[in-house]
Amino acid sequence: MVTGAILIFIAPLSHIYFPKKNKKVVAYELNLNQKVADIDNQLADNFCDFENNFIEKGDYLLNLHQLNNKKELTITFNDQALQQFAKQHRVFGWSTLRVFLIGFGVRLPYLLLSVIISFLVSKINTRDKYLKNWFFWIQISCYTISFYFMFWVFWTSQDFPLKTYPLFFILFSLLASLATVSFITYKEIFRLKASKRIEKLIVLLITNNKYIESKKNSKKNVMENMEEIEKIIT
Repeated sequence: MVTGAILIFIAPLSHIYFPKKNKKVVAYELNLNQKVADIDNQLADNFCDFENNFIEKGDYLLNLHQLNNKKELTITFNDQALQQFAKQHRVFGWSTLRVFLIGFGVRLPYLLLSVIISFLVSKINTRDKYLKNWFFWIQISCYTISFYFMFWVFWTSQDFPLKTYPLFFILFSLLASLATVSFITYKEIFRLKASKRIEKLIVLLITNNKYIESKKNSKKNVMENMEEIEKIIT
């Protein structure tokens, strides 16, 4: 419980310790920009040569035209290359680790709160059928929302039309939540039944004096009460 409460508090704030931009992408972008800067320097040199009468006007215009075309092509290539590089260095489809942690951190508490609700529900002993059903469906709702957000955070594939993914996430989240809550409910029921059986065995062993007699008659006493023990176990 304490760990869950700490995670709920920390998760939405964990991103603040990470850089806003991907360092690899920034370094790659600087490298691409340097190529454009080199062309700008060549344009400046070309103009200075013309101003100082080192080259003729015709040569200046020819160089200017070639360099401008080169610059335009370089900028177009850089934009495409940068987009491709940034795409390859995404974190589960998110542009940076910081952005991913923002998306993940604000959604993780939903799942943690669902687990806490399940834990609290397991501690409530009630025979009210309607209340039990309400507890069951409130857990289904919580887990469905939680799983939906988790799938959305980590899902990176786009093989199908975008409209199909929300429907897929809702369906899969509902099935996952049903499986989760059913498992938790079954586990709790199994634990309670096992606990009651153990209690009955302890009561039987304590109250039946035959079980605490001498070793001489112990085997005979166990055989006489075997049917009663089997009823408790089964």
